[in-house]
Amino acid sequence: MPDFIDRFGEIGPDGAKFLSSSRQSIITSLLSAGTFVGALAQAFTSDRFGRRGSILIWAAIFTIGVAVQTGTTFSIVQITIGRFIAGLGVGALSAIVPLYNGETAPKALRGTFLVLYQLQIIIGIFLSYILDLATHSIKNSASWRVPVGLQLVWGLILLSGIFFLPESPRHLLGRDRETEARTVIAELNAVPESDPLVDEIVEELDFAIKAENEGGKATWAECFSTRNNLWKRTGNGMMLQFIQQLNGQNFYYYYGDTFFQSAGTELSPYVIQVILGAVSVVGTVPALRLIETWGRRRSLLTGALLEAACSIIAGLAGHFTLAPTGTQKELLTSRNKRGGKLA
Repeated sequence: MPDFIDRFGEIGPDGAKFLSSSRQSIITSLLSAGTFVGALAQAFTSDRFGRRGSILIWAAIFTIGVAVQTGTTFSIVQITIGRFIAGLGVGALSAIVPLYNGETAPKALRGTFLVLYQLQIIIGIFLSYILDLATHSIKNSASWRVPVGLQLVWGLILLSGIFFLPESPRHLLGRDRETEARTVIAELNAVPESDPLVDEIVEELDFAIKAENEGGKATWAECFSTRNNLWKRTGNGMMLQFIQQLNGQNFYYYYGDTFFQSAGTELSPYVIQVILGAVSVVGTVPALRLIETWGRRRSLLTGALLEAACSIIAGLAGHFTLAPTGTQKELLTSRNKRGGKLA
């Protein structure tokens, strides 16, 4: 996007503006830094203010961050700070929303709801690629302000929509608000409050909450305790999340257009990003059913194997066929271009 480079780039030896890799890294990484802090901070707000109240707080923070970015004119500092603030909201909501879904969804639909959450994320990324494709050639700041500013719409939808949603029944029971919890459970399951299903769910949640409270106040250190092999459970959960983020797939989300442009592909890198986004959506849809029929573990292993195969192909193609960094496009050989398409 020429206008973005003109506003936030550096002046090269030839006098032309360019966006250095260091600046790209700073702009990109500060969002991730914000998500890390936000994901930790939400642990304190979700219990104190409830899932519903916590979603409201962090959605507001995200919206503020987007507004700061959209209002930037020429300050690289302002846009990076805005991305960090938005990242706080993204990280916190990425942890709270699945928790809220899991605590409010009926048992039979719990797995499907969590996959639906992931599907919505993938669809959002896909739509962002389409928007980038539609706006990247605009000559003024609308080329980047529109994609960034449109996030305000989703933030405002979440801010206003949360007022129409109930609090988590588990949180209500944990706060000794059983009457409200029973009302919410009845509404979520479309049954009267006198239905035996409500009693069953309340008893189940109450038993789990009492079992937690009997162990005393939980601490962060207890996550790594040897009691009941808690450290193994924590380690498994952490490694699943770490490896999911460190497998290289985020490279395509953050730097895909730059990578495909340097690979010398004939298609526009923005078009390729749209294709990748569409493939991600198609690949996520089957999980809506597979998570209940195949189970969580089998679905995870199958996805990991397929992802590993694709990563190996892309890595080998990049190593053996792509031209060195900085090679002019007109100097790329047919082998280099074929490698770019394969990768």
